[in-house]
Amino acid sequence: MTPRGTSRPRLPSPILAVRGIRSGIAMGLVVVIITLLFLSVFTILHLMRGTGSQLTYADAHVRSLVIAESGVNLLLARLMSQPWEDRWFRDGPDYHGTPIPCEGGSFIYAIQDTPGATCTVDLWVKGEYRSTRRLLFYRVRYEDLLFKGLTSPAFQFAADLEGERAPSTLAPPVIDDLTGKMNELLDRKLQTRGQIADRWEGLADKVNPATILTALGANVPTEGIPAKSVAPPGVSTLVSPRPREPVPSGGSSNLANYDKNRLWDWIGKQGFDDEYAAYLRAAAVRNFMAIDVQSRLQRYAEAERIFKAFLKFLMRHALRVQGLRTTARMKYQAALDDLEAQAGSLTPEEYAARKAALYQDYRNELEGITNANPAP
Repeated sequence: MTPRGTSRPRLPSPILAVRGIRSGIAMGLVVVIITLLFLSVFTILHLMRGTGSQLTYADAHVRSLVIAESGVNLLLARLMSQPWEDRWFRDGPDYHGTPIPCEGGSFIYAIQDTPGATCTVDLWVKGEYRSTRRLLFYRVRYEDLLFKGLTSPAFQFAADLEGERAPSTLAPPVIDDLTGKMNELLDRKLQTRGQIADRWEGLADKVNPATILTALGANVPTEGIPAKSVAPPGVSTLVSPRPREPVPSGGSSNLANYDKNRLWDWIGKQGFDDEYAAYLRAAAVRNFMAIDVQSRLQRYAEAERIFKAFLKFLMRHALRVQGLRTTARMKYQAALDDLEAQAGSLTPEEYAARKAALYQDYRNELEGITNANPAP
């Protein structure tokens, strides 16, 4: 013990320094922990705020879609509840730009007869909820059956445009441009469906798996594939042939896209030369007559086969043939220009003979192109 009245010895300075360092480290750890806790809480709150914003946006997005679909159903109910001749837009399209309140939001619409089609309607409805918008398009065929028209409308084509692509108004010329784009999409869909149907027609009768793989361009295993399934003895694996002419439904034609006027109009707008256009018109008349005859006899499958073959020719071969004919005409014109340049060194007889020969070669080439791609 230290005697009373005497002072305690002072600690060495290194020990004090260690104690100061320890106190500083402890305070630093406290600051770091508090900072980490603050950042964690801030991050969680930020994420929760972002999640809430996404939920709010998703909810508004769904509501705008529901509002647009509600508008479609209301308009279809109004259309189907009365005869086609009494439709309210019979004398002109109905471009309704005044918002109609619906489920906390609103919608506008445009409805009109589909250009070039009978008993068919183009319907546009844009639903809006808060800052989200949704534009729906439906091409509907009118059916004079109230219950079926309401429960199962005959939609021929439908499209959905999100708010960023939705216009602010549904009136000309905006609606005309949108309808043109929908027609392009519909034509592309029909063309793709036709190509798939053609592929199916080629595969439908090939019951041998190896033949199907070969037709699809796939590699057939070298060890081969059995042509028939393995079955217990006495169980037949023969495939019954599919019916070639299905019985028409309700005794009515299935040629939904058979429209002579549209085909005439298409042929006239493709820029075919006069001679080839006349050839196509004659082929069209021949096919139209055959289709009408088969339809009157209620041989709708045969009528569809004729129509399908003619459309395939127009879409896949006619334009290519016109390109070949144009190339031949340009080559003929170039040959005539060369002959004109040499006319001074030729006698009139030689000039006339060479010109006639060039023309004959040109005619023979045109005839060869057309004969190599005959219309059905």
